[in-house]
Amino acid sequence: MQKVKRVSGNRHRRSRKPIVVAACVASAMLSALVLQHAGAGTSEPSTTTPKPTLVNGGFEQPQQTTSGWVDGNEIPGWKSRDGWVGFNTGEDDTPEGNQYASITPSYAPLEQELATTPGEEMVWRLKHTGHQSTMWLLLGAAGGYGTIQKPAGKGTFDITGSNGKWGEWYGIYQVPQKQTSSRITLVPVYGQNNVDAVSFEPRPRLEVGASAGAGVVQRG
Repeated sequence: MQKVKRVSGNRHRRSRKPIVVAACVASAMLSALVLQHAGAGTSEPSTTTPKPTLVNGGFEQPQQTTSGWVDGNEIPGWKSRDGWVGFNTGEDDTPEGNQYASITPSYAPLEQELATTPGEEMVWRLKHTGHQSTMWLLLGAAGGYGTIQKPAGKGTFDITGSNGKWGEWYGIYQVPQKQTSSRITLVPVYGQNNVDAVSFEPRPRLEVGASAGAGVVQRG
């Protein structure tokens, strides 16, 4: 009978070394991958969309010592193509701050672009006064004039002034899908239109437990 060769214990230990080393290498690689993935996660950009912020809605900049005309391209936040904008200062009835703007059909509309969230409902709002004057507010994608907005509760697009007193106008605008940047345009149609306190903000959401109709934007 053929004798079975006995394998020494030392040989058995030598044969297990490659397996142990391979396991250690695999463990180290796995740990490195986990750490790399965790590190990558901390550097990812935030997906939170910034709140739209309309700049200089009260026309407090540039600051003026006397009423007069200002180059439409030197008004922070706003731009007027080939136009001048009247700045009035020092009047007691100014709705916001110490200055307000005056726009007329003789010069180009006043416009501003800002980031928006597609699908979100926005509220535009402004204060207006004038004597037999009319203006429109347009909203649309950045780079274009957009469409004329109808003020809430009104049957016309016209924002009018006839008695020289300040009135508040507002409306709702739903940002179209894929429109991440919007343009608001103030268009003077007739006469001198005095404008102040322009805002464009997300519509307040209906609170849990609130009664129907509570989500309607209130004036004032």
